[in-house]
Amino acid sequence: MKQLILKMPRLGETMEQGTMVDWLVDTGESFKRGDPILELETDKTIVEFSALGNGIISEILAQPGDIVDVGDPIAQLDVENTGDWDVGGENPQDNSESDVPIVPDAQSETVKKPDIIKPTEGAQIRATPAARRLARQMGVALKTLTGSGRNGRIEIEDVTAQKPQQESLNGPATYLLIHGFAGDSSTWAQLEATLKRAGHSVYTPDLAGHGANRTQVNDPEELVDGMLEFAKNIPRPFHIVGHSLGAWVATRVAAALGDDVASLRLIAPIGAGDEISTDFINGIVRVTNTADLIPLLGMLSPKADTLSKELLSEMAKELSNGRLIELAGKLAHSNGQRIDILQPLAKISKDILISAIVGKDDLIIPPTHAFNLPPRVGVHFVAAGHMPHWDTPNDVARLIAGKAYEA
Repeated sequence: MKQLILKMPRLGETMEQGTMVDWLVDTGESFKRGDPILELETDKTIVEFSALGNGIISEILAQPGDIVDVGDPIAQLDVENTGDWDVGGENPQDNSESDVPIVPDAQSETVKKPDIIKPTEGAQIRATPAARRLARQMGVALKTLTGSGRNGRIEIEDVTAQKPQQESLNGPATYLLIHGFAGDSSTWAQLEATLKRAGHSVYTPDLAGHGANRTQVNDPEELVDGMLEFAKNIPRPFHIVGHSLGAWVATRVAAALGDDVASLRLIAPIGAGDEISTDFINGIVRVTNTADLIPLLGMLSPKADTLSKELLSEMAKELSNGRLIELAGKLAHSNGQRIDILQPLAKISKDILISAIVGKDDLIIPPTHAFNLPPRVGVHFVAAGHMPHWDTPNDVARLIAGKAYEA
């Protein structure tokens, strides 16, 4: 027997990563040429990878659910003949693609663990990519389905069979709305009222250091900690909607709570690109009077000029205390944003529906940043500025709650 390292194969020209679905042969078990030894998920489908020769799996380096880069080691094998595993060898599991950089000789290479992205527990559910996509579109939780495929894998037919049942269950839900930087719960007033009229339960807490929440905050991580503490008292599962900085907080909460979250909606999210209006960020935390405030609010929404003098005066007074200045420095610098939403998005269970709502006329964060979001995030562009829930509250309600709302 000779030792070889089995690497994540490239099963298509565009494949850069693969997800380990299941090992069909355990450590210490033998296999023969042509036997299926593992299942892999690409961005297109789930395939079986078959042995290219006789051997034994001596060590498994990547577990089911792990996301592994192409070329990284996933197992150590003891095989009878290393020649059977040449790059040009047979590839029984995919006759249409032959680009499979699989196994160098382990005697000339040090075995090391692959760089792995660990998804949350919900990502362990076995389902084809097509079934996952359809379930997200329909708002069906994969954990509620019974798979009819091999080893209980959920197929697209299992999702479509749930459509009538899902439509009948389109009833009251629970929503957590998380406002953006320098805002407070009042920014959700119109959307909150619309959702409540439809029978939904709505929670609109102030972030730490904002509005009535007097907790001192100097770091964005403290916003996440405070919201996770608040979420302990919300009935599960619940939907999360986050605006701007609140979208980043919402993403972190969703990544932490896993299956307790039914869906995640991002409105004008921060962290998907570099550019941001530092004039707004630095200006809003140094407001001293309404004259300072009015042009900044104009950057947020074309509806800003409808606010009453009393409300403008109250907002200016609240912002003039300077308590958000240090936090502002953690969000942006002269070269742009310091916040990254893409990494926490990658950690969210594949079973959680994620979408984004972006104003085409956003003057704070370029709307083109939406193109940097992962493919799993459905993006909706609306005729609005940085505050779509101010500008088009009924459109936003339809997009996040899946129902036609009337004013």
